[in-house]
Amino acid sequence: MAAGTSCDDSATTRPTVRDIRWGPHLVSGIPLVDQQHQRIVALAQDIQRLFGERPGPGLLADIKALIDYTRYHFVSEEHYIAQVAPEKLEAHAAEHRRLVGLVEALWEDRQSVTAEVLFDTVADWVLTHITRDDMAALRPLAASMNLRDSATIPS
Repeated sequence: MAAGTSCDDSATTRPTVRDIRWGPHLVSGIPLVDQQHQRIVALAQDIQRLFGERPGPGLLADIKALIDYTRYHFVSEEHYIAQVAPEKLEAHAAEHRRLVGLVEALWEDRQSVTAEVLFDTVADWVLTHITRDDMAALRPLAASMNLRDSATIPS
């Protein structure tokens, strides 16, 4: 995030958007979720590269595409959790709703923030959610997937 724009001092203790790379630390063990997470990381990295190449309205469209894909992913992930661990669904879905609400508010206020601040904020909440919330919720489910092969995730 640009200097002076971060409200979260803990941001310095975890990888930043600029450092994020797909790797084992992001693997949940659920193939389609991992494919979607890879897509989210790739979108974030593509947008980051565009800052030097194509600033302007097109960049906002790409950021919006990242937001939209993440919302789609949340629905897909919740569908999976509902099938294999319905007792975990409400807490995980509540975190999704909280994150979507924060990003929607920021998106609505996009005229008063730079594209870089908007992107850094969106990418940070998405990637933090994957590394913290998804790994805690999904890795244990993946370990028991062999017992629940009938569960599917809409693609």
